[in-house]
Amino acid sequence: MTPTAYRFGRFRLVPSRRELWDGDALVALPRRVYDCLSHLVEHCDRAVGRDELAAVLWGHAGVSDKQVNQLIVRTRRALDDDGNAQATIRTVTGFGYRWAMPVERDGTPERVGAAPDANGPVPAGAVALRPASRPLLSERWTAGALLVLIAAAGIVATAPWPRTGAPARPLVPAMPADAVIVLPVDVQGPADAGWMRLGIMDLVAERLRGTGLPVPPSESVLIALGAQAQAGVAAHDGAALPWTDSLVIRGTLAKVRAGWRVELATSAADGSRHQVQSERGDAAEAARTAADLLLAALGRSLPAAIDERDRLEDRLQQVQAAMLAGQLDHARQLLVDIRSDAPDDPRLRLRLAEIDLREGRLDRAESALEQLIAEPATTSVPALRARTLTLRGAIGLRRENCDSAWRDYDAAAGLLALQPRASEWGQALVGRSLASTCRHAFVEAASDLGEARLRFESVGDRLGVAKADTYRGMLELERGRPIDAIAHLQAAADVHEAFGAVGEEVSDLLALFDAQTLQLEWDAAWRTSERAWALRGRIGDPEQRLLIGADRVRVLAAKGRFSDAGELAAGLMADVGGLRPAVARYLHAAMADLAWRRGDASQTLTAASLALATWPESANEDLRARMALLHQRAVLALGDPSPPPRMAGERVAPAQRLADAERFAAQGRASQAEEAFTQALAQAEAEAVPSGVALVAVAYARWLLAEQRSEAASALAGRLAGWATQDFDCALTKLQVLQALGRFDAWTQALTALRPLAGERLIPEPLQAAAAP
Repeated sequence: MTPTAYRFGRFRLVPSRRELWDGDALVALPRRVYDCLSHLVEHCDRAVGRDELAAVLWGHAGVSDKQVNQLIVRTRRALDDDGNAQATIRTVTGFGYRWAMPVERDGTPERVGAAPDANGPVPAGAVALRPASRPLLSERWTAGALLVLIAAAGIVATAPWPRTGAPARPLVPAMPADAVIVLPVDVQGPADAGWMRLGIMDLVAERLRGTGLPVPPSESVLIALGAQAQAGVAAHDGAALPWTDSLVIRGTLAKVRAGWRVELATSAADGSRHQVQSERGDAAEAARTAADLLLAALGRSLPAAIDERDRLEDRLQQVQAAMLAGQLDHARQLLVDIRSDAPDDPRLRLRLAEIDLREGRLDRAESALEQLIAEPATTSVPALRARTLTLRGAIGLRRENCDSAWRDYDAAAGLLALQPRASEWGQALVGRSLASTCRHAFVEAASDLGEARLRFESVGDRLGVAKADTYRGMLELERGRPIDAIAHLQAAADVHEAFGAVGEEVSDLLALFDAQTLQLEWDAAWRTSERAWALRGRIGDPEQRLLIGADRVRVLAAKGRFSDAGELAAGLMADVGGLRPAVARYLHAAMADLAWRRGDASQTLTAASLALATWPESANEDLRARMALLHQRAVLALGDPSPPPRMAGERVAPAQRLADAERFAAQGRASQAEEAFTQALAQAEAEAVPSGVALVAVAYARWLLAEQRSEAASALAGRLAGWATQDFDCALTKLQVLQALGRFDAWTQALTALRPLAGERLIPEPLQAAAAP
C-alpha cells in the first residue's frame, strides 16, 4: 500500500495533503521548502543530486548553488536543524544531499493528533490551516469592475483587528462547503500599481460569481486572512489557508513588455489543479481574459451577455483552456457555439481537428487537416498553415511515420522562423526534435530542443518549457539514458499537473514510468502508475487509457501482485477491440511478462505471439527483443519446435544475444552458450541500463549455478547486489548464489530482504532451509 504519511522524529509529513505536522501543530511552510522536504523524504533511500533537486523544485537544472544552499538552510531551519548538526539533511560533498533521519512509512490516512476539519475543534496551539498549493498560472478578467472593489476592500482592509494576549482561534467567516475562494493578487510591477492587489481580486471574483459559482464576498476573504495574520500566519505564497474543502484561486499580476500578464492557479482538496495566463495591454482586460480561461478549464460556460462582448481570439483561448484541462466535450461545445457566428473560420475547424486528435480519432483528424492544408485561406496565413502542419506531424508520430512527421514539423518551423511569436516557433522545433528522436537523429533533436527552450524561456512560456523538458526526457530514453530522463520528465509532469494539462501530464507519466522501470525503481514506478491511474477517467483518448492500464499490469506483476494484475489485464482486454494493434501490443507484452512471472508457459507463448505479430521486424527496440526472449523461453519450456521470432535491423539488443545463449544452453552447446552470455553481458554493461544488465546477469548466474560454477556466479551476484533491495529476480539470484557458496550469514540476511519483495511468489523451499555451517 502506498504510504499516505511519513513519520520521522516528532514530525509527520502527509504528501497527499501537502502537510507537515510537528506533534499536534500544523507547520506552515513556503511551497518550495515543503517540496524540498517532501522530495528528500520520499527518496530517503538514496542521495539526491543538486541538479535533480533543482529540476524538481525550479523546473530546470540551471539554478545557482547559492539558491540551492539557501533552500536547504531554510528547510533544515523548519525542522530545528542546521548545517552543523545535519540531523535531518546531510550534505553529500560534490554531489547533493541525503535524508539522514529514520523514516517510518504510514499507510493510515488520519492526521497526527486531533487534526481540524472544516468545523471541528482545533488542537491546542494549532490553527485550521490549508496546505500550501503549487505555483500559480495564468487567467483573465474584465475591465471596469476594477475600481468597484477597491472601495469595499479598502473599508475592510482598514478595520482594526482585536488584540489579545493569549493565542486564540481565529474567527473565520462561514463559507459554503463548495466555495470558490479568490485571494488577493500578488502584484509585480511599479509602486503605484499596488492598489491592483485587491482590485484585480474583486474583478476576478465578480467574473466567476456571474456564472453561478459560489464565490464569497471579497470582504469575507479579507476578514479570514486578517484572522489568519492575527494567529501569526503570514498570508504569502505557500502559506496555509483557513478553508479546508474549497477551491482556492491565487493570482499574480506582472508588468511585461506587452503590458500586463495575469496568472491564475487553482488548488482543491482533491489535489486537482488548473493554471492559466493572459497578456494584454490593459491589466483589467488581462484579468478578464484570464478569468474566462479559468472558467473554460473548470468546464463552465459564460453568460450570453458576456459572450457577446468576447472577441473570437479570446473565445478560442477558452477552448484551448478547456482542452488542456481535459474538458474535451466542453471544448467541442464551445466551438459549436462559436461556429454559429463564424461558420467558415479555418481556426475553428483546426481546433475541432485537435480535439479529434486528443480523443484518438486519428483518421477523422487527419482528413480535416488535409482539407485545411489544401485551402487558400490556410495557405495564405503562415502561422495557421504551420499550426495545421504541426498537428499533422503529431498524427504522423502517433502512426510511427517518423519521416513524414519530420517533414511536417520542418515545414512548420520554416514558416514560423520569421514570425514574431517565439512560442509558436518553439512548438514546431520541439515537434521536429521528437521526430528527429524517432529517426534516431539525436544530435539534431538535442539542438532543436535547446533552441526551443530558449525561445520559451524568453517569453515566459512555462508550458512550452515543460514541453521541451518532456521531449528532452523522451530523447534521453531513446538514447538509452533513462537515469538522465527522469528529472526532465518529473519536472515536466509537475508543471503540466499545475496547469491542469491532463493529456500532457499523462504523456509525461507514461515516459517517466518507462524510465523508472528501466532503472528497476519499482516503488517509484508504482507511484507514477498510481498518479497516472488517477487521471485515467479524465482522458478522452482510449489509447492512452489502455497504455496506463498496461503499465499498471507490468508494475503489479513485477511486485508479485499477480491476482490484481490478472484481474486488471482481463478487464483491459475487453477494451482492446477497435484500438490500433500498435497500441494493443503493449497490453499483450505486459500480459506475457505477467504469465512468465507466474510460471505459465502456455499463456506466455500466446501473449508474446500476439505482441510480436504486430511488431515491425525492423523495430529492434529492447521491449520487442524481450518479447522474443519470452517467446523462446515459453517454446523451450513447452518443448515446442517453433523457430525463434525473426529480428532484423542493425542493432542487436542484449536480450537477443541472451536468447541465443539460452537456446545454445538448451541444446547442450555449453561453449557457444558461454560465449553468447559473455557477449550479452558485455553489451548490457556498455549500455549501462540496470534492467538490461540485470536481465542478462540473472540468467547467466543461474546457468553458471546449474553448471556447478558457483565462484563464477558469485561475481555476477555482486553486480546485482545494488538492485537486490528493489527487484525480486536480483534478490532471488543473490540468495541462490549465497546458498551455493555456503555463506550462511549473508544468506540469512538475503532471505530476510527477499521476502518483502515476493508478493504472491513462492520462494523455493530448498532456498529457505540452508544447512548450518
